[in-house]
Amino acid sequence: MLVDLLPAKAELRVVTRPLNGADSSFREHAIAARICFDDRPNTRVRLLSNLHAKLVIVDERIVYCGSANWYRYSLQESREIVLRGLVEGASGLLDEVQVLWDEAKPDPRAERSSRTETTAHGYTKEVIDPVAEAKLKEVPGSFVLRRSPRRRIE
Repeated sequence: MLVDLLPAKAELRVVTRPLNGADSSFREHAIAARICFDDRPNTRVRLLSNLHAKLVIVDERIVYCGSANWYRYSLQESREIVLRGLVEGASGLLDEVQVLWDEAKPDPRAERSSRTETTAHGYTKEVIDPVAEAKLKEVPGSFVLRRSPRRRIE
């Protein structure tokens, strides 16, 4: 969802772990996320096997940094801490991120999977509605966002 909100002309650089380094329970989701990145123009992905950092930098000005893994479950279901601030307040942050980018390796094409096997399949484990699940399998690239009901304030 975050990627879809970006204008197509916006450059997106992603450093992530290789798919073979993903936890088996998360692998399908990682593949589906990679397909989204691969389909988006102006997006470059690099791999770093020992990556544990979790941050988003917007326009080299605003940084979000914390424990969230930046996927649906982490952002909506887990208790995470993510701090937002100005990059200028974090001395040396852009330099450190550039070092990670330079150390990361371009993704070899052999690691990518076909979209018919993975795109919808990566999200079906979160779907409870059988109609939505059937649509996910039928339409590659589709996914369902589950929203928690809002709490009533009494």
